[in-house]
Amino acid sequence: MKIPTKIKIGGLRYRVRVVKKINDSEDSGETDTEKLVISLHAGQKQSALEITFLHEVLHAININLDEKEVEYLAMAFYGVLKDNPRLFQYDK
Repeated sequence: MKIPTKIKIGGLRYRVRVVKKINDSEDSGETDTEKLVISLHAGQKQSALEITFLHEVLHAININLDEKEVEYLAMAFYGVLKDNPRLFQYDK
């Protein structure tokens, strides 16, 4: 999966950044719903980066989900996308 530089979530356009450090923490990702920014830690394997991206998108969709719910949903959704690579390919 290619990580986009922008993504529209709930009618809002988020900027997506892949960075070396996230706010002096060891976090792999962060979603700022006020600034509309999703930050991803660059030091991850591609698959981990993709899961982190989905994880942060889920946070942007619903800030009321707890961390365990978001983690489970991100892993499950990632599995569906990997197991069905043509899922979102559209015929022209």
